[in-house]
Amino acid sequence: NFWFTDPWSGIHILSWLLLFLSLIPLAFGVHALRTRGAPTSARTGDDSLLAFEKTTNLVTTGIYQSIRHPLYSSLLFLLWGIFFKAPAVTAGVLVLTGTVFLFATALADESECLAFFGDPYRIYMTRTKRFIPYLF
Repeated sequence: NFWFTDPWSGIHILSWLLLFLSLIPLAFGVHALRTRGAPTSARTGDDSLLAFEKTTNLVTTGIYQSIRHPLYSSLLFLLWGIFFKAPAVTAGVLVLTGTVFLFATALADESECLAFFGDPYRIYMTRTKRFIPYLF
């Protein structure tokens, strides 16, 4: 019931904003990887990656020009959007835990990208933020 109770309160507006915002990096991130990343099933050693993530080109344009992990950004916005629908201590612990795990996953992804793409990825890391353009 709390999803639609008092829909114009500040906290619910923030929640809906984050929930809808989560769709933007997801859509642009997947599209960029599929169209500019030249994914191939021939990329071996990366069994944990989805097909569209097995890129052979380093994507640094579009949404990737501003952030390195738009798909993880999408999940962060989704997590926090859900949290603000019904903030509580338990939900806070869960959202903070999810945030920590997404951050750790991003670090692991960066290690993997450094191993595959090398110095071009290292340079790319100096120009971009992880999750939120110009901030973080």
